[in-house]
Amino acid sequence: MQHYMCLYILATRFRIERLKNDVMDQARAYYRRNNMTAPAYRLEYVYESTTEPNHLRRFLVSTAAYRYLCEQRGEPKLSDSMRGVLAKGGDLAADFAEALARLHQNELVDVRRGPDCAFHDHVETPACKERAPEPYE
Repeated sequence: MQHYMCLYILATRFRIERLKNDVMDQARAYYRRNNMTAPAYRLEYVYESTTEPNHLRRFLVSTAAYRYLCEQRGEPKLSDSMRGVLAKGGDLAADFAEALARLHQNELVDVRRGPDCAFHDHVETPACKERAPEPYE
């Protein structure tokens, strides 16, 4: 998975939109297939390696917020590593709070499912064709 994160960051730096979209599709499929959510170290890596809001940040922080709201059992709900990353403040902490609020407002919709195009850029590439979602989405 780390290779996908690195590839997305490179595609962002070199403004390769199609590659960013392809990587997002692969990352979301991997997270969906393995029922994964973003660990603290991966969030920290992506936020340290990018300077602007992007789809990868939004996706990963949303999976972490989803885990906090829906998947954790018992106490504490935040791991020590996640607590440490959030304690640093900055964009990651603000985005995590916004993701919690967004999930609450959207009736806890899991971002690992749903249309891929929601995590694409379409400035240089054609917009995705609309299609009916698959049952696994």
